[in-house]
Amino acid sequence: MEDLTIRKATEEDFQDFNKLMHQVHIIHTAARPDIYRENSTVFSKERFSELANEGSVLLATSGGKTIGTAVCLIRHMSSPNHVGRTVMVLDSIAVDEEYRHMGVGRLLVKSVEAKGRSAGCVATELHVCAFNKQAIEAYRHMGYGDKSIIMEKKL
Repeated sequence: MEDLTIRKATEEDFQDFNKLMHQVHIIHTAARPDIYRENSTVFSKERFSELANEGSVLLATSGGKTIGTAVCLIRHMSSPNHVGRTVMVLDSIAVDEEYRHMGVGRLLVKSVEAKGRSAGCVATELHVCAFNKQAIEAYRHMGYGDKSIIMEKKL
């Protein structure tokens, strides 16, 4: 994919963004219907506009088509028991199902990491569902490791 580019989203990109995020949301609702509710709009248009205007939404495009997206947020973490630090949180990522396994996700992650570096962040953090083995393996391959584990016991 020689014309693959990453750019910041604008408010006009909402429909393409929503379509991509919905594809990923379907995976989550299928795997964990006890947690995820079917919803055709993962982010409200207002929330998307807010994120896009602050430069927190990146889009991967190829041939004039939006084929991937990532939402990244800078978080300042501090408490009396923790060292203060600034991290880039990869909040959401989605690649059109037709373009998966072609390096689009990797390029989006690298772009998020670069954005974090330029903002003075010390790390990039993300949350991935335990059922999503393919994503876990991809993140591990990109150098990500466990920071914490959220455990669950259904009652």
